[in-house]
Amino acid sequence: MIRNNRLRAFALLAVATLLAPVFASDLTVGHFYSEIAKIRHMPAVDASSVEAGLRAAGFKLPALALNKALTEGDVIGISNAMGIHVTTQRPSQPFGEQELTVFSAVFGQQLKGAAVDGHGIVYQVNGNSQGQNNNNQGQNNDHQGDKSPSHP
Repeated sequence: MIRNNRLRAFALLAVATLLAPVFASDLTVGHFYSEIAKIRHMPAVDASSVEAGLRAAGFKLPALALNKALTEGDVIGISNAMGIHVTTQRPSQPFGEQELTVFSAVFGQQLKGAAVDGHGIVYQVNGNSQGQNNNNQGQNNDHQGDKSPSHP
């Protein structure tokens, strides 16, 4: 009897552990679009109007149902469409509230400044885009510093 109870407890724990990621996030693609709207200060009524506004601005968003549970792969697809090139090794992993908070803090300025030119190319209007145009990054740009024969 005790052995059966232990076995049941172990089985219940195993099932709960396997199902925990499924219930870890109640965020949807629509919720992610709404977060983008807040970051970009878009006058949007709901997620579908945010999506329509982004598409009208020229962003080539992936075709995703707004009520679909948000995954890392969905965030990658939407981000890439908005000129933020990130990757994941877990595309099917649920994307939760904590990840959304971190993502918004890290990439908020790029989401806010993303625009599309007449040729469908995404660019940044307030700053540069993730390392592009950072040719002098890490180099000493102090022209009054030490000079060497190879860098007069």
